[in-house]
Amino acid sequence: MHSETELKFVGDEEVIVQLRQSRVLQDMAGNRRARTVSQHATYFDTADQSLWNAGYILRVRNESDGYSQTLKRLCNDDLATRPEFKSEVSICSPEIDTIPDSKTRWKISQLLKGHTLAPIFEIVTKRTKLVLAPKKGVEIEAAFDSGTLSLCG
Repeated sequence: MHSETELKFVGDEEVIVQLRQSRVLQDMAGNRRARTVSQHATYFDTADQSLWNAGYILRVRNESDGYSQTLKRLCNDDLATRPEFKSEVSICSPEIDTIPDSKTRWKISQLLKGHTLAPIFEIVTKRTKLVLAPKKGVEIEAAFDSGTLSLCG
């Protein structure tokens, strides 16, 4: 299991570009250059939102030459940090059997009994990543996204 701490800021695209190119962030990046990639992510749930109601988000996204499935657990006590389970899948569709944690895999299987997973929405983004090193031994990935969200079906 991987734990992710994420802070999201929403703003006008011009302001976000200015932030990304700011002297402060450029100084923290040092000689590291920003990388931009295109991503397409599909989020899945059941018609009655079994996963969402139990505090889970299930996504499949293109990464490198394949697809990556991520199951995130929403935690009420800390909205910025949450456990996530990542696995490779063969197609842009969930494969519950690939969830690496057996206890979580069983829980998700129970939630989905008698239900069918379906795509709920898709997000297409251009993500620009910049690795920051504000002090020795600390690295922060700053990701700047621009994209569209569309409902499936």
